[in-house]
Amino acid sequence: MAAQISQIKIFVRFEKEEAWLESMSASGWHLVSANYGIYRFAGGQPEKRVYKIDCRNITKQADLVDYISLFFDSGWTSINPKKNVGNYYFYSLADQPGKDIFSDKASRAGRYLRYAQLTGMSLIPMIPLYGALFATGVFKIGNWGYLTPGLWQMTGAEFIRHFLFETPFVVLRAMGWMLPLLIAFACLIFIYRYYRVYRQELERKV
Repeated sequence: MAAQISQIKIFVRFEKEEAWLESMSASGWHLVSANYGIYRFAGGQPEKRVYKIDCRNITKQADLVDYISLFFDSGWTSINPKKNVGNYYFYSLADQPGKDIFSDKASRAGRYLRYAQLTGMSLIPMIPLYGALFATGVFKIGNWGYLTPGLWQMTGAEFIRHFLFETPFVVLRAMGWMLPLLIAFACLIFIYRYYRVYRQELERKV
């Protein structure tokens, strides 16, 4: 059984991700799967592979088969294709004809726009969820605070003892509600950056 390794990386540009995967294959580590920044590689003979990444919203198995077959007929091998994954990874050997899966600048830039759109769609379920929590009173900012009765009227060692005891629970309560919001905020940043790259790719002269 071939040795395997995992690495965690975040890329904003597909081109840099592709170049990194090519350098890994040149070192004898070939991509097995990639999910949300976690990459798995299998050890083997070094190869000069050309990697290309596309972003699609494929929800039906029949559509996935047609999509993969289209590239396979052109000499591209798909890596661990699945429905609803967003990014699809392909490779071919450097000495094979055809070094790109995109026909022009617009189609190459379009993957950035699709990625931004898919990221935005992933945030939609959070809107009614948080709205319902606010509407029903389950989510109250006041519940994040210190719940010890009379805490702020205490003084001296008594205040310090109760304050230090409850602070970790306050942090945990706040994190429980804030973590999804922080994730949503990070997604919005990525959406903006990918859309900006999309515009830059369209405006490139090459």
